[in-house]
Amino acid sequence: MTPYRSLSYLVLFVAAVWAVAANFKSFSATVNRAGALIIAFDESGLGNEDVSYSASASATATYACCNRGGNQPADPKKETATATLAAAFTLEPDNGRIRTSLTFGPPVATGFGCPGGQSTKLLNVIYVSVSLVDLTNGKTQGPVSAAGIATQC
Repeated sequence: MTPYRSLSYLVLFVAAVWAVAANFKSFSATVNRAGALIIAFDESGLGNEDVSYSASASATATYACCNRGGNQPADPKKETATATLAAAFTLEPDNGRIRTSLTFGPPVATGFGCPGGQSTKLLNVIYVSVSLVDLTNGKTQGPVSAAGIATQC
């Protein structure tokens, strides 16, 4: 066996071990004040090649009509919106690591309107089956859930 062939095998072995070393150091799903889902993660052991991901969640949001005084009328008009949120994206590691966050939603209540003098407000939202998949290295985080109250009018 020539020295070059041995070196080639060593390089292939190191590359294979490096890819197996990919792991999530952290993963979280939270809801911000606007009712949007924030998925934050930190993955290391990635090498320097681009990494492809997919993220998904199921969301249910409740909207209501609020009057100018910041209250719900005695007979409040409400609407529930549901959606499946999904995204596919590719990121470039920085020194073998990706630390980032992405924002989804909330689902929109299409066709929901309030009478004169009232405005539409997001009351609450819940995201279930929130998951993140590193498609390049076959690593998965989730599913988890996140909920939030955006406003009380």
